[in-house]
Amino acid sequence: MNMTASNTSGTSSALLDPLLEISLTRPERLVEPDAWVGHIPFAFWIVAAHRPRALVELGTHSGNSYGAFCQSVLLLGLDTACYAVDAWKGDPQAGFYGDDVYEDLRRYHDSRYTAFSRLVRSTFDEALSHFPNGFIDLLHIDGCHTYESARHDFDNWAPKLSTRGVVLFHDINVREKDFGAWRLWQEVSSDRPHFAFLHHHGLGVLGVGEDQTPELLSLFASTQQLAPTTTIRKWFAAVGANLQKDLESTRADNANKKWIDLTTKLEDVTRQRDELIPRYNQIAEELAIARRTADELDGLRGEISGLTAANENAERACRLLRADLSKARATLERIPALEHELAKAERARGRAEERLAKMRASPTWKVGWPLRKIAKLFK
Repeated sequence: MNMTASNTSGTSSALLDPLLEISLTRPERLVEPDAWVGHIPFAFWIVAAHRPRALVELGTHSGNSYGAFCQSVLLLGLDTACYAVDAWKGDPQAGFYGDDVYEDLRRYHDSRYTAFSRLVRSTFDEALSHFPNGFIDLLHIDGCHTYESARHDFDNWAPKLSTRGVVLFHDINVREKDFGAWRLWQEVSSDRPHFAFLHHHGLGVLGVGEDQTPELLSLFASTQQLAPTTTIRKWFAAVGANLQKDLESTRADNANKKWIDLTTKLEDVTRQRDELIPRYNQIAEELAIARRTADELDGLRGEISGLTAANENAERACRLLRADLSKARATLERIPALEHELAKAERARGRAEERLAKMRASPTWKVGWPLRKIAKLFK
């Protein structure tokens, strides 16, 4: 950033001037979404001006605000205990998101701030019992911004504030949809020391405790006069706008980098495609040959099926012929014995015929012929 304390005209008071330089600190964490980016310079300033012993943020999301608080604590060497309370799931106003948002913040946070800071992953109501009354010096409320939710969070956490208690309210200048932080701000600031920034959705600074530092008393007192209020608002709006431009530039650089990466990937893919086209053509040709071969195999399978059926029929016929052949062989084996028996029968018949011829030629046979005739007739 190019802005310095010397080139910005008319700061509000001598009490604020020595601390304005810290608002020019370059934040280490500057990520999407950009809803809090415009107030990061004031985050640096209020930690330096207030020097809280305990800082609690309700609603952290990607961590732009909390990262600035922790960076300021580390930069100033303060003995501040810091806590970020969030379920890291989102809400209907900010949108819902996955665990990648929390994991990205955790990696950044754990590598820098674990000596004095803790990410508390829970709902605001669940975390409430873990903080004693009178414990918190600086409370940042940035959860769901409906009037009912913001009122609930403020009423629940107000007893946790110390006598040095200061509360920051984000989005007090958003008057659309169901945003109601502006309404709560009007109620709580009506009878308490306060200062309201109107740029970048608005940020309210509320002095709840009676024991405030001179710097904060000076900030609250400036609201009584138009010129100091306007000057302070212009300063922090201008420095915040520079950060917004930085984020937009980073966003453009990232988009350009993504475009270059995508172009490079496209070129790589195109080159790989060109390299693969000959191989693709070869594979296509081999596939065509394989398909023709498959068609031929289908034809051969049909022929094999027909031959298999014919072979089965032939096998059955062979089995029948083998049975007939076996019977024939058995019959052939009996032929010599049958011939021998036939010869014996022929010889026996010859002998019988010879005896019969002799009998018929005998006188007895001839004399007895009439008697046999008569006997046959009586039968």
